[in-house]
Amino acid sequence: MKKLLFLTVFVFATVVAMSQETREVYCEVIGRATLSFSGKIKIEVDFGQENKAFEGFNSDVIKDPATGKPIKFNSMIDALNFMAADGWKLVNAYDVSSSDATVYHYVMRKEVAVEK
Repeated sequence: MKKLLFLTVFVFATVVAMSQETREVYCEVIGRATLSFSGKIKIEVDFGQENKAFEGFNSDVIKDPATGKPIKFNSMIDALNFMAADGWKLVNAYDVSSSDATVYHYVMRKEVAVEK
């Protein structure tokens, strides 16, 4: 009987410990391609944070945690693969074109644990 009680308590404690509450968070990966010979795309990520005037213009680029330098991507798909490796999932993609540039938008989401 004691073994059954111990097993029940152990299983219950394991289930409670593993059942963390999660919530969805969203971000938007924005790529600006200008019509030039370089073919480079400037990629920024909007996590919904407030823009701070003192952080400069590179505050919304993805930075390497080890060096603190902005990560340079070869293409929008390169940036999308980078985000997917971090657990982000693509929700929607669209582009807006004008006479001198195209802006690509990738809306992504991720499940994160809610801190209690």
